Amino acid sequence: MRLAITARLDDILSRRIDRLCSQIEKSERGFEPRPDYAPHITLAVLENGTDDEALIWQLSRTSLGISRIPVGISHLGIFPGSPAYVFLAPVVTRPLLDLHRQIIETLSGPVIHEHYLVGNWVPHITLATIDKKPEAAAKAALHGMTAHRGHIAAIELVRFPPVQTLASFPLPDARSPVCANATGRGSAM
Repeated sequence: MRLAITARLDDILSRRIDRLCSQIEKSERGFEPRPDYAPHITLAVLENGTDDEALIWQLSRTSLGISRIPVGISHLGIFPGSPAYVFLAPVVTRPLLDLHRQIIETLSGPVIHEHYLVGNWVPHITLATIDKKPEAAAKAALHGMTAHRGHIAAIELVRFPPVQTLASFPLPDARSPVCANATGRGSAM
C-alpha cells in the first residue's frame, strides 16, 4: 500500500464535485468505482517503506502555518491512457503552488513519485477513471459544469488502496485566530 498527502476540499465544493461524479456514473458504463474518499487535490504520492509516524509529525508541524486556501475550478480535462482520467483543474494560483512546494520540501526521507515533484505536478481533482473512451464522461461532466469555488479545508495523510485516513490537519480560516491544528487517526473513509 502507498501513501498520499491530500488537500481535502471544503464540504460545499465537495458536494458539487460529487454531483458531477454522479452525472458521469449515470452516463458512462466503463467507469471504475471512485474510492470512498472525499474530493481532493493530491499533493504527493509516496512510495512504500515510508515511516508513517515521522511523516505525521512532519505534516503536523508544516500544517500549523497554513490557512485555508481558496480554490476555483478553471476547466475540465482528460489524462489519456488506459485507463483515462477525467478531472477538474483548479486555477493554478501562487498560494496553491506554495502549498505544494511547502509540503514537498517538508518531506525528508520519503521517495516522492516523480509526477508530484515541484515542477512536474499538475493539480487536479479526479472525477472518474474510465477504461473506455472518456469523451462521454467528459460530456456528462460538462453538462453540469458551472463556476465552482471553495477552499482547501485540510491536509491529510492517507494510505491506499483502500483509502484509510492516517491523519488529518484542518486548516483555519485566515480571518479567524490561528490555533493549533488537530491531528487524528481515523478509520477508512
